[in-house]
Amino acid sequence: VDWTAALASPFEATLTAYGYEVSSLARSLHYPLDVGGAIDGAVVMTGSPAVPRIDVAASVEPREGARFVLPSLRLEGTYEAGEFRVAQMELRGDIDADISAAVPVQISLVDGIRVMRDVPLAVDMTIRRPDRAVKLGRYWRRVNVWRGGFHGRVSVRGTINEPRLGGELSMDNAEIQVAGMVETFRDVSARVSFVDNVAQLTTLSANSNGGGSLRASGSVRLDGWSPTGYRIDVFLHDLW
Repeated sequence: VDWTAALASPFEATLTAYGYEVSSLARSLHYPLDVGGAIDGAVVMTGSPAVPRIDVAASVEPREGARFVLPSLRLEGTYEAGEFRVAQMELRGDIDADISAAVPVQISLVDGIRVMRDVPLAVDMTIRRPDRAVKLGRYWRRVNVWRGGFHGRVSVRGTINEPRLGGELSMDNAEIQVAGMVETFRDVSARVSFVDNVAQLTTLSANSNGGGSLRASGSVRLDGWSPTGYRIDVFLHDLW
């Protein structure tokens, strides 16, 4: 058998999933995750095993009981010629967002998967304000209830190793209950902007149900994905 010719020959394959647990998929890839979610959808591969084109149309529905419960998700994307392009990713439920992306990655059924960390990427995310109480405890254990979360737009450019963040997130008249605290914070408003790898908290204000108040501002400087320095000024009044 001429394996070189076989691996370069045209082929077509379809993988279909019905209620396949995300945790089971992660274990099969030797990357165990305690996540709650089930996949429905199809992956269609054409081209050749060495240089495939991959089309993905899938959805994920949350499954309770895991440490991290995935939000409802719908994804349409295509891999071809060193780039996975997310035409549409919709997050619904506790998180309401639309995402599009172009991620540099090499995928081959012969050589495996290699993320290109120094090749330009593009990610754009629009987050809509939820109109209901969001139970963030399943994602962030320090918060029990978050009514009226962040909304806005965030973009990522540059490369995976040296990303550049842009955009702004806002929160208006929100209500937050922190785990382990009797206080509930009301009228929570905030503005966060991303410019030149600095996350700038231009304003944060909140009132407690006990009559106190909190005001804050500051900034966090990022080196890649990691914070390298910050300054936060907080003013409290009759909070406890």
